[in-house]
Amino acid sequence: MQRDPIPELRTSVDRRALGGLLRHARERLGLSQIGAATLADVRPETVRRLEQGVSDVRFGTLGKYLGALGYQVELTIQDNSSNEVVGSLRVAASDEDEASPPQSTKKDDR
Repeated sequence: MQRDPIPELRTSVDRRALGGLLRHARERLGLSQIGAATLADVRPETVRRLEQGVSDVRFGTLGKYLGALGYQVELTIQDNSSNEVVGSLRVAASDEDEASPPQSTKKDDR
């Protein structure tokens, strides 16, 4: 049986690493958790939980939060065996965008 080269990513996103990335993005703007929560129209508790990695993150929440801070989130699906990018999409930053179908792009091998 072949050993998975990245076992910690096999079943889920590393929540603590994502939390650290979210904290870095917020701090880069000089915002407190309360300030970021106010901008994103979420509870400060939500920002704290995201940054501590104590719960799974919904893409809609991630898009709304980071969109309000001036960032965007892109999801790319890539074939591990060929490294071909199958497609990608940007996560909606607002409720209006979430109602629209995601924009998918097919990229050529590089």
